[in-house]
Amino acid sequence: MRKIVSTIFIFILMTSTVLGSGEPMSKWAESEISVAIEKNIFPLDMGYAYKEGISRQEFCKIVVYNYLVKKGYENIDSFLEADMPDVLDRYRVFEDVDYESEDGKYILAAYFLEISDGTSATKFSPQMLLNREQAATLAHRFYLKLVSKYINLDKGAEETRYSDDLEISYWAKNSVYKLRHYGIMRGVGENIYAPKLVYTKEQAIVTMLRTVLFLEEQERARLRTEKRLETELSEIEMEVFNLVNKERESRGLKALTIAYHLIPHARGRAKEIIVKFAHERPDGSSCFSGIKNFRNLGENIAAGQVSAESVMRDWMNSPSHRENILNNSFEQIVVTHEYDRNSNYGDFWVQVFYTK
Repeated sequence: MRKIVSTIFIFILMTSTVLGSGEPMSKWAESEISVAIEKNIFPLDMGYAYKEGISRQEFCKIVVYNYLVKKGYENIDSFLEADMPDVLDRYRVFEDVDYESEDGKYILAAYFLEISDGTSATKFSPQMLLNREQAATLAHRFYLKLVSKYINLDKGAEETRYSDDLEISYWAKNSVYKLRHYGIMRGVGENIYAPKLVYTKEQAIVTMLRTVLFLEEQERARLRTEKRLETELSEIEMEVFNLVNKERESRGLKALTIAYHLIPHARGRAKEIIVKFAHERPDGSSCFSGIKNFRNLGENIAAGQVSAESVMRDWMNSPSHRENILNNSFEQIVVTHEYDRNSNYGDFWVQVFYTK
């Protein structure tokens, strides 16, 4: 789905011994579980036999526990009271869950958050052991609940399939390969995933730690990028800028320079058109409001194009957009691109043309 609009305005983010009951953890897990304890990744009062399989109920508790921590809730009761007091009964659908217990409350929250389903319409099977593909699905759903919507999750995804890909359930494939791409959960060796192998408690803790660390690094990277892009264009935005000048120079028109002072304005506009795709701001004011000291201004916007080449092709095939790109009265341009995975369009583009 794609759309484009143009206008012109003239002037005019432990240790290896047992905690609680259980047995020592595997050597490979020691360092990461130590970090998991330091970062409060799992409730220490649960007590763990680390090498044993983890149940559906236990994994749900770890996942929801991390969600509550990230969202700033004091405990499970504060979440239930704040976010779902009026719909609790609607989500108490499993006959084998004691919803008055703490574990039952975590299952209720996991179902409400769409992190975990039941094993049937009326059964949750809380003590059933979780396998690898099920663990990947729950961890991936947790990740999707917390990752910024402005991060493109599909960028650079791996194509290679596991040798036992046919054994991975269809509903788990996306999560399995996404977590591999993120470096959170990989195969068991020799390109084998072993989707039905029981997942252990130590593996579950490490998976959640890696998911949380990945989320934190993505948020830090996003903030670094936002800071940098306050004063410069991204690689894909520079591609559009160069394509604009290629079109102009092929017709004997002067090349445009970058209007660096308008980058913050154009970045704001790229976020605004996600909310309201029009040549006016969400508050109803002009798309040019806030720009000062100009003679001529123009704006092109587009949505749905996944590359610099495709958005330029669509703009050049539209008379009004083409007119802005080839307008010889303009002296400068700024190009911005925004991605929103929650939108049907995904990619959003803005060009602002300027003459002082």
